[in-house]
Amino acid sequence: MAEPKVNDLYVVRFQPTGSTDTRYYFYRLYRVTPDSAYFHPARQPVATPDAIATSPDFFAPKSVPYTRQELQELTKEQPGDQQKTVLVSIRRE
Repeated sequence: MAEPKVNDLYVVRFQPTGSTDTRYYFYRLYRVTPDSAYFHPARQPVATPDAIATSPDFFAPKSVPYTRQELQELTKEQPGDQQKTVLVSIRRE
């Protein structure tokens, strides 16, 4: 996270509301500024953190911005987060 690069794939683990299952959500980094990072989120969650994310329509065209502080907060579960969301890896492909 110290040196983000365009096309890095951020892998976030979570538990869907009302479930004990673990799912993963991918975010593709497409723009970096000194204080923020901009991502294209996956259209759907996946079952494993190593799922292939190369199909042209895998990611939504919408943009999701995060400040550097918000990205740091993703590395730990936050109090009150019922989905237990946490960044588990960054894949550089």
